[in-house]
Amino acid sequence: MSTGEIKRLPYPIGIIIDIHNLCNAKCTICPYTKLHKRIPQGVMSWELYTKIIEDYHHLMEKYAFKGKLTYCQMGEPFVSKDIGKWVKYAIDRNIEVYFNTNASLLTPSTVNSLIQAGYDGLFNISFHGITKDVYEGITGLNY
Repeated sequence: MSTGEIKRLPYPIGIIIDIHNLCNAKCTICPYTKLHKRIPQGVMSWELYTKIIEDYHHLMEKYAFKGKLTYCQMGEPFVSKDIGKWVKYAIDRNIEVYFNTNASLLTPSTVNSLIQAGYDGLFNISFHGITKDVYEGITGLNY
């Protein structure tokens, strides 16, 4: 017999950290284009980031699970020029990292910094539009 109680884990198996709230696209399907004008823009402090990662790492140890992390809910993670530093810190604490990205800023030097950080995870690439006109109309990015 069900008591109506929802059973949930005492920890999050995955987290999203907005290390910044910046994006280089202007996607018509994303609220960022309106929200960024009303919400202060900036970069998270390194101290806050490391505290979040350390707290999450302690939860992983306490409950014996493999945590997952991605960055920038409504931003583009590769706006950050030193993304490799952020990623390395998480990977060094056994956190699995993956990216949601429009990939327009994913350059060879960025990929090299990720490889040097030990990154071997996934990229979920947002590519909104099957043709050049549709893609550029939706994202404001160069096809």
